[in-house]
Amino acid sequence: MPFDGLAISHLVRELNQQLAGQRIEKIYQPERDQLTLVIRQKRGSSHLIISINQRWARMYISRERGENPAQPTAFCMLLRKHLEGAKILGFVQQDFDRIVWLKVAALNDLMEWQEKVLVCEFTGKNANVVLIDPHKNIIVDGMKRYGHELSSHREVHPGVEYVPPPSQDKLNPTTCDYSMFYQSLWSDSNHSSTISTALFRTLKGFSPVTCRELCSLAGIEPDSPVGECGDYELSNLFFNIIPTLISETNPTLVEGANGPEEFFSFIPVRPENKNLVSYDSLNLAMDTFYNQRLAQIRFESLRANISRNVKTLLDKAYRKLFFQEGDLEQAQKSEILKVYGELLTAYGYQIPKGQSKVILPNFDGLGETEIELQPHLTPQQNAQRYFKQYAKAKKARNRLEELIAYNRQDIRYLESIQVSLDKASTIEEIEEIIDELEEQGFARPKTRSRSRPAASSPRRFMSTDGLCIWVGKNNRQNEALTLKTSRKTDLWLHAQGFAGAHVILELPPSVASIDEVPVSSLEEAAILAGYYSRGKDAEKVAVDYTFRSQVKKPRGSRPGMVIYDNYWTVFINPSDPRLPAILQTAAD
Repeated sequence: MPFDGLAISHLVRELNQQLAGQRIEKIYQPERDQLTLVIRQKRGSSHLIISINQRWARMYISRERGENPAQPTAFCMLLRKHLEGAKILGFVQQDFDRIVWLKVAALNDLMEWQEKVLVCEFTGKNANVVLIDPHKNIIVDGMKRYGHELSSHREVHPGVEYVPPPSQDKLNPTTCDYSMFYQSLWSDSNHSSTISTALFRTLKGFSPVTCRELCSLAGIEPDSPVGECGDYELSNLFFNIIPTLISETNPTLVEGANGPEEFFSFIPVRPENKNLVSYDSLNLAMDTFYNQRLAQIRFESLRANISRNVKTLLDKAYRKLFFQEGDLEQAQKSEILKVYGELLTAYGYQIPKGQSKVILPNFDGLGETEIELQPHLTPQQNAQRYFKQYAKAKKARNRLEELIAYNRQDIRYLESIQVSLDKASTIEEIEEIIDELEEQGFARPKTRSRSRPAASSPRRFMSTDGLCIWVGKNNRQNEALTLKTSRKTDLWLHAQGFAGAHVILELPPSVASIDEVPVSSLEEAAILAGYYSRGKDAEKVAVDYTFRSQVKKPRGSRPGMVIYDNYWTVFINPSDPRLPAILQTAAD
């Protein structure tokens, strides 16, 4: 995103207007690369976010308070010592670059006012926040410490002289003249470049995205070679477009189908299939942009991590089931051991001691059976040995059947978790699933400052007949929806043979039998049951439906696990053409 020198120049103006003369009340470090400065104002407090994240470096006033970790870092404690209670003197951008000096006046140990500077360097992978004594130009400390082994240009350690990040050898657009600009663009290094690339190499404070917008605003194709741009185009850029972008602030967000995609301090050329949203301040635009984008990124990351853990658990359960079924198959062959024992018991008086095997006629008179013997045991002792082996195998078989049933239950449960994760749309829904996994023993409980997530509401849709269709978002919600919220006269639906959501079709009191249920509403509810299931990609899915009164929960079963009888089945296509229209009826 273009948090470049141009955006910073407009941001610094706003910060000086809003925060200059105010006091720093508290300092937090919620992330290893982020600070939150709570600044006391006449009408409440403001939260200044300073982040040096390599991808999301930023600085703005946020409406979100954020978390205050219980254990502050050493750097955070040092900033609290030096800056809490300090008065903000102003924000200064350095040479139109991505460096901002936050100047403050703070009381020292002798209770004398002393100027200090918090240098915020938003320079990509080398970004840093450094507290310096401006009178001695000495570093007090930095968020990231490093020496010459990592940087040949400078080192960041307490007591070392502060050296700014290396210069990019570009022109400052606020101080250079047209001849310098023209000659630099036409230099040998830019001879074969596009005009947007040449602008990026020439001017400080303009990101590649901003440079492309500069060209578009000037009516120049961004990918045109520099050689095709004459004095008219370049003079228009230098004397009209660039000064306007520097002097005028028009905060704008570019929004796509999934929310904001870019923010600008000016009005860009409207991209195809995108919306431009204007804001009163750049701070507000940035706060909206970063809150929504970072929330989406956190959501995707959290869902991916939990999905990966659930997949690992499922793979382990599948392997366990494979071996258990193999062991059961072997255990089921133990019936022959019982036959051996019975034959030896019946014909033992005919068998002399010391034989290693014997062939005896079967009880049904059809054929004979060869039996291995232990020569040092009597026929009766050999019979008891086979009976003991049979008893042991039978016990193992019964235990294996119990373990297989339990493992299959876990598999169905984890598959239902996968469906819930796939359809989750908010961090709160993911946290509900995490809390459920911890409660069921599939995830290790973590010490979190947050309270238990509040239960969300089921999805609600409207059928073409005006009936409500409720769809559970997770196992807890499925159980609550089916067994607590719905009425016994409502219709319950679930994809047959697939993990998925419980679906409730609310029926009016006048419906007394299954024949009176509107067919279109039944089909639409069945389509939703198929869509919100593990079989959503199948061409045809069987959906069972019955009255809610026929659904029961087995004692001791996992959340969302139920049994039902007296049901009917309808076959649907989860990708039915009616699905988009049904999904559009969703209501909060």
